[in-house]
Amino acid sequence: MCGDSTKPTPTCAEAPRDRKILLALALAALALRLPGIFDGLPFVYNGDEPHFINTAVYFGGGTLNPPFFKYPTLWPYSLFASFCALFAAWSGFGLLHSPADFGVKFAADPSMFYITGRLLACLLSCAAIWPVYGAALLLRNRRAALAAAAIFTFLPQAADSARYATWDSPMLALGAAAWYFAAKIYASGRRRDYLLCGLMLGLCCATHYTACFFCALLPAAHFARKDGAWRDLLWGTALIPAGFLLATPYALLDFGKFSAGIRDVFAYSAARRAEGFSRLSSAGEVLSNIIWFGGRSPAVLLAAFGAALLSWRLSAMLLAPLAVCAAFMSNQPDGGFARYIFASLPALCILAAAGIDGLSVRKRIFAAFLAAALLPELAACAALARESLLPDTRAVSGRWIEEHIPPETALLLDQAHVSPSVKMSSAQAEQLYRKTAAAGNGRAGYYRYLAQANIGNGYRIYRMDRSASGLATMPAQLEQARQAQDLVDISGGLAAAKRDNIAYAAVSSEGVNPAREPYAAAFLAELGGGCPAAAEFAPQPGRIKGPRITVYDIRLCRQRAPLQK
Repeated sequence: MCGDSTKPTPTCAEAPRDRKILLALALAALALRLPGIFDGLPFVYNGDEPHFINTAVYFGGGTLNPPFFKYPTLWPYSLFASFCALFAAWSGFGLLHSPADFGVKFAADPSMFYITGRLLACLLSCAAIWPVYGAALLLRNRRAALAAAAIFTFLPQAADSARYATWDSPMLALGAAAWYFAAKIYASGRRRDYLLCGLMLGLCCATHYTACFFCALLPAAHFARKDGAWRDLLWGTALIPAGFLLATPYALLDFGKFSAGIRDVFAYSAARRAEGFSRLSSAGEVLSNIIWFGGRSPAVLLAAFGAALLSWRLSAMLLAPLAVCAAFMSNQPDGGFARYIFASLPALCILAAAGIDGLSVRKRIFAAFLAAALLPELAACAALARESLLPDTRAVSGRWIEEHIPPETALLLDQAHVSPSVKMSSAQAEQLYRKTAAAGNGRAGYYRYLAQANIGNGYRIYRMDRSASGLATMPAQLEQARQAQDLVDISGGLAAAKRDNIAYAAVSSEGVNPAREPYAAAFLAELGGGCPAAAEFAPQPGRIKGPRITVYDIRLCRQRAPLQK
């Protein structure tokens, strides 16, 4: 409904104008995100992305029960639904191509699958602008609502993550929806808003387990309201696990596998803790993520002023979920990633907008403060978009290998997303299909389709055998992945590589790290000290992005001198 000019809601004349402004913001956000969705393809340089795409494709085999529960299943289910639509369009509803043809297409060139997933993430990131505007409108006024939507639109971290088909953008969108209904609880306190806020929080938890700390939003909104009904709070709280199970049903239907997955997450965390980490350093990283949530803009200073300007109850509601999440992440070895606070970004944008509104007596002052917040964000987003279009060292080194090293040569590489981009030979794909099928591994279907794709010239690719903590992955998941690869033990130096007749090895600056993985020190020392570098590829600012990659010719390595006693 339209308000009048004396109310914080838009008037009937202003409402259509606001819709046009929001649409313009969404189109601007889309323009900054879309260029990056083609980055790297047909190869993938994001370490998390293949898990979600592969799991979604796995569901096409006839089961919605995931192979393991590293993550909840809302996002893989969403990707699977989008792939079903993609298959219908690509195959003419099954009249032109079969599901098997679809599988071969994925194995030969997964580009259209990744583009579909990335486009969905982009759209979710842009759609979150509307609930942010709605929440700020309920909590402050129209001017602050438009400012909050604008600040949110150009958040650099959100724009960067929207280029990948990972859980970041779904969490951001569902978090924004939860903030909208929390604002409605604060404004009106209706039971329906409690229920919808609880449901959004449950769905948010179904994107990533760490979102459970964001659930502090519901009780925070209830206490900020002062006269909210306890029964409504209980009903809303009950919708949180219901929403989670709605999107991750096999957490209940296959509780044994789900609980094993959770134990695996804790086992990884325990292993990382055993290596030792600085809680002070983790806390510093989390604090840095909050301070620079708007890039190099003064957004956090504006947010601090907004928090001081608003009532203490409202400020506490806006900051409580972030405080709970920050306290937990500061105590985690890998808690310093900015994505873990994504669900609280709408609140920080609302606080910054409230600060701008409170500081601005005149329109020109408002415009100046808003520009000070937006221009650094916009510059950072534009820089990220430009960088996504640059050539990558992984692609450049892959082309060099294809031009200088004969097909079927044995190569030793690190993880796929940090290594030269080269294709596997059909002969190796066939061999790995037999190996994984005998072990009952979920990757068997992929290798079957890859062998059928007859991709032509490729290489026999060996991967460095690395630890779960070194790869930042779960132990049980790593064991499944090991079954589906040809691995080389690098703990004994180059001996194992030479036994397997490997001709070349490529080392990446984003790959194995002897400081964190001491078992690899001898291997890297032998490689760098005794083997000639056949080629080296380094990033160049503004010209080439990616990690530094060095390709060594193992065939010409000098024999290691025996240790002196």
